[in-house]
Amino acid sequence: IQLIEEYGTARRDATVVPMTTDTLNLMTLTGKVTAYWTAEAAQITHSQPTYGKPVLTVKKLAGITKFSPELFEDANINIVENLLQLFAEEFSKKEDDEFFNGTGTNFTGILQDGTTTDTTLSTVYPGGLSYEKLVDLVHTLTPGKLAGGGKFYMHRTVFAEVRKLTDGSGRYISSDPLGAAPGTLLGFPVTLNEILPSTFAAAARILVFGNLKPWTYFGDRRQITVKILEEGTVASENLAEEDLQALRVVERVSINIARGVNIATLKNA
Repeated sequence: IQLIEEYGTARRDATVVPMTTDTLNLMTLTGKVTAYWTAEAAQITHSQPTYGKPVLTVKKLAGITKFSPELFEDANINIVENLLQLFAEEFSKKEDDEFFNGTGTNFTGILQDGTTTDTTLSTVYPGGLSYEKLVDLVHTLTPGKLAGGGKFYMHRTVFAEVRKLTDGSGRYISSDPLGAAPGTLLGFPVTLNEILPSTFAAAARILVFGNLKPWTYFGDRRQITVKILEEGTVASENLAEEDLQALRVVERVSINIARGVNIATLKNA
């Protein structure tokens, strides 16, 4: 779990919810109450809060690979540790892909969610990318929706274009534009993720901005289980007969973008 958290954005920035069943009903506030100025002895106008009921539904993610005991004994590195690191990277990649790009086959991601608050470029990316559009994007969210925080999420090639932008006085709008680290953009941290898109069709979403913690959920039904197998068949090879071993890694998780309207996205023309 520590390895996956090191690589993954979804687990780190969403609200992680332990699950004891395959589905979990959540509740989110979608409409608030209203107060009215009222005359003395007059009837008070009624208002009712409204609630959404997003559901976390579990899906299974798994991987398996085989190796020989000789490889394990003779290698200069810890083979199992190395395989676990590779699986951690792959699991994190798959989780992040669903979290941002999921089309609904497993989960629906932020960039495919139909309720996010869009700011649309005036011309096709990257020509329409500008300081003014990014300012507009930031200010589509109220302070309450940012809940005291906010981050930009984008692919490194998109950030390369953003780092070239200047304000009306010729000042770069990202901190340390010549440095290697992402730094900040308009005062907010930047998270780079290779799973986010780098090429864009018309009307495709380019980057994400907001505080994801209150509005996105990551359900953890079965935490990462790892088992070394010495019997059974893997890729048509009998492990016992051929003196092989296999490493099996499994998790059962769920992802739900509960309040996409509280997340801002920059959209291609």
